[in-house]
Amino acid sequence: MESATAIRASPTRHELGWHEAAIDVIDADLDISGSSAAQRRGFKELVGRVGHKDVGLILSIDVTRLARNYLDWYPLLEICGRRVSDSSAAC
Repeated sequence: MESATAIRASPTRHELGWHEAAIDVIDADLDISGSSAAQRRGFKELVGRVGHKDVGLILSIDVTRLARNYLDWYPLLEICGRRVSDSSAAC
């Protein structure tokens, strides 16, 4: 007999108490390599909004999806402080 595994979906934004108006999804860079920010409009927007303190928290399934090049990654971390998290842990 095969054992069944229950898969629980992650809580929705509403279940977590976040209002839709307070959430912005920046996905302009879908299917674009994270190896360089040069052609990544969404990444540049994110960095600019963080720099202007318009962003309270960045959530990503995997932070390597944000940037793989340390020349792009470290400046973002510098201005973010501790406001970056992925599914494994807070940075």
